[in-house]
Amino acid sequence: MFVWLILGVLLAALVAFLLRNFAKADPKSLAKLGRTAGIAAALVLALVLLLTGRLVPALEAVGAALLFFVRWNVLLSQIFGEGWWRRGRPEGDAAGQGGGDQSASGRGSNSAMSVQEACHILGVGASASEDEIKDAHRRLMMKNHPDQGGSTYLAQKINQAKDVLLKKGR
Repeated sequence: MFVWLILGVLLAALVAFLLRNFAKADPKSLAKLGRTAGIAAALVLALVLLLTGRLVPALEAVGAALLFFVRWNVLLSQIFGEGWWRRGRPEGDAAGQGGGDQSASGRGSNSAMSVQEACHILGVGASASEDEIKDAHRRLMMKNHPDQGGSTYLAQKINQAKDVLLKKGR
C-alpha cells in the first residue's frame, strides 16, 4: 500500500513538472516534439501489432476508417462547401503556413478598416495618443509576431490597425 502512495506522489510530481514546462515551451518546439512522439508511438504500435500477429487486421481497420472519413468529407463538402473543415481560419493557417489575404468573412486583409475596428484590435480608445497606439501595437506584436509563433494574419491586422489610427491623427 505504501508503495502505491509513493508512486502516486511521484506521478503527480512528474505531471506537475511536465505541465509547467509545457506552459513555458516554444510552440514550434512543441509541434516538432508532438510530431516526433506521434511517429514514435505509431512505430511502436505497428511493431507490437506485427509481433502479436494483428498488423494486417489493424491495417484493414485503418483503411476502412479512411474510406469512411473520405466519404463523410465528400458529403460534408457538398452540404457546407469546399474547405468546411477550416472555415473561420485565414487561408494557409490550416497548413501552418500563416496568413493569406482572406479573412474568415472573405474580406481581404488589405481592405479598408474602420477606426472603431482598429481601436478594438489594439485595445485603445478612439482618443488615444500616438504613444498609446504605438505601445499597444508593440505589446500585441510581441505576443503575436509570426517569428514568435503567432499568426501572420493577426500581425497584418495589428499593423493595419496601427496604420489606420496613426493616419487618422494626421
